[in-house]
Order: sequence, then C-alpha cells, then structure tokens
Amino acid sequence: MREGNTLTIDVDKKCSGCGAKGAAPNGLCLRCITKMVRRGRVPMAKKKAARASRNQTFSEVATRRRTKRPTPGPERVEQEAAQPPLIPMAEDELRESSLHLAKLVGQLDDLKAAHKAERTAMREEEGKIEERVSAIASTIRTQKG
Repeated sequence: MREGNTLTIDVDKKCSGCGAKGAAPNGLCLRCITKMVRRGRVPMAKKKAARASRNQTFSEVATRRRTKRPTPGPERVEQEAAQPPLIPMAEDELRESSLHLAKLVGQLDDLKAAHKAERTAMREEEGKIEERVSAIASTIRTQKG
C-alpha cells in the first residue's frame, strides 16, 4: 500500500453539521465538507466541530431532527457492503478530487435551480390556461342557460 492521504468515512457515525450518517474523523459528512470547500473554507478539526455543534441553537437541532433521513433499505446496505476498499490517494490527487466533487455539486445545484424555475414557469402557464378554460366554460354555460 502506498503512503499518502486517505479519506476515512465511518458509516455509523452521524455528521455534526447535518446529522446524516457517514462522517469523516472531523465529524462532517462529504456533503458538508464539499459545501465548505466550495465556500473557500477549510473543514474544521474535530474539537472545533464538537464545540460548534454545542453552540447551536435549539431550533437548529430540532430542525435537523425533523428532517432525519429514512433508514436505507436492504438493497442499499448490500450495495454499500459490496464497495471495494478505498485506495489511498496522494495529497494532490485528494485536493483535485475534492475540487472536482465541489464542481459537480455546484453543477447539480445549478441544474436543480434551473429545473425549479422551469417548473414554476410551467405552473404559471398551467394556471393561465385553466383560467381561460374556466372562462370559456362559463360563457358556454350562460349561453345555453
């Protein structure tokens, strides 16, 4: 095994940022780490993460508890168990991979925002059509009446 940086994920450990299962030694999941990297911040050390989580307000903790993700089904557990062991990465490879991941997450967020805008426009168009249909139907009813 070659020496270099490795990324260790404890699948049973919960993220101190969002509560999702699967956290790195610093207490954060890959999604939270990616968000931090995209914002230009370096992920916190474990002690700082623990201190930050203690300082959260009650409403933040309550919100996180309400949005708890469902437990994965047996197929997902089998898929995760079938994953090959991680190969250690050199520091530059790890940095490049994290930047690539951040870029992909950004593209996904942009795509979701574009789809949301399209859905909103479609709902507005649908509402206009429904109003016209209703107006025409009302006119027809009054003419027959």
